Parts: sequence; structure tokens; C-alpha cells
Amino acid sequence: TDPWVSVLFAGGSGQSYVTEMNTTIIRFDGKIETKSASYPAVNTNIFLNGTTRTDRVIVDVSYTDGNTYTVKDELVGFQ
Repeated sequence: TDPWVSVLFAGGSGQSYVTEMNTTIIRFDGKIETKSASYPAVNTNIFLNGTTRTDRVIVDVSYTDGNTYTVKDELVGFQ
């Protein structure tokens, strides 16, 4: 088993102002991994190494005005 978590940038209003998408996974075993995409286009996909248990995934998006917002923070179970 090679568990992973996929984070997809789907766009939306204001997408042209996004400068960075940061994704962090806090795995069940305590390991933390962060990956990012600069100026993500629609359908940009980031893959993170997960576990066969429940992991926490946090997605932060930064905008051209310098503000950063957490757009997703959820527990993701193995499927």
C-alpha cells in the first residue's frame, strides 16, 4: 500500500490573484510534509504522502495583496 493525498486547485473567483498554494499534511504517525505551487493554474495537483490511518491536511492560499488564508483544514481518512 502506497497511501497518498491529492490536493487540487480548482480555481474560482479571484484565482488570478493567487500567488501561492501551500499544502501541509500532518500524518497520523506525526510526520509533517509541506509542498507548494507558485501561481497555480486551474487543475494544479499536489500529491502528499499519507498513511493508512487518518491524516490532517491544511491548504493555505496567498494572494497578491500579501494576505494568506487557510481555505481547507480537514481530517482525511484512508480510502
